[in-house]
Order: sequence, then structure tokens, then C-alpha cells
Amino acid sequence: DAALEHVPPGVDTDRFVPDEVARAEMRARYHLGGRPVVVCVSRLVPRKGQDMLIRALPAIRQRVPGAALVIVGGGPYLTSLRRLAHTFGVAEDVVFTEGVPGD
Repeated sequence: DAALEHVPPGVDTDRFVPDEVARAEMRARYHLGGRPVVVCVSRLVPRKGQDMLIRALPAIRQRVPGAALVIVGGGPYLTSLRRLAHTFGVAEDVVFTEGVPGD
């Protein structure tokens, strides 16, 4: 159909494959347990929209109790995003972690 276009994943799925041991380690490291998790991997700059995820988290948690947000990346917007999480009362449910090296 001309109105539809396939967009391939932004992650190299040949290189980054699910690893249950690593997943369990990450969940333990960030005290996530079995909570549902939304993950955003991106440079932390305003145009990427991480602020929208933080603003949406209270509504997400109404529909998905216990949901957490993990923001992976670094950048100049980090301090503002941390403040925003406090403002929206979700700081305990948002995990910020550094980016993943490309190699």
C-alpha cells in the first residue's frame, strides 16, 4: 500500500540481542524488579522529547500500575529532566543512566 512505509528498527538487532542474564542484572542494579518498564535510549537534548515521556508517566502509571521509565543517555538536558521528574512527582519511578558505548 502506498500509504504505508516500513521503517526498520533503530537498533541493530544482529548486534544487540536479548540476554536474560544481563536483563536480570540491569533490573537488579536499578531496583526495577518485575515492574513494567518504558525505555528511551537517546542523547538528552530538548528536541528528542524525553520531557514528554516524563510528563506522560503519571498517566501511564494509571493504566499500568508500577510502570517505570528508564532514560539511557547523556547530554545537556539531564539536569532539566531530573527537575521535571521531581516536579511531576515521578522521580522515584524514573531511572537515568549513561549511554551505551558504540563498540
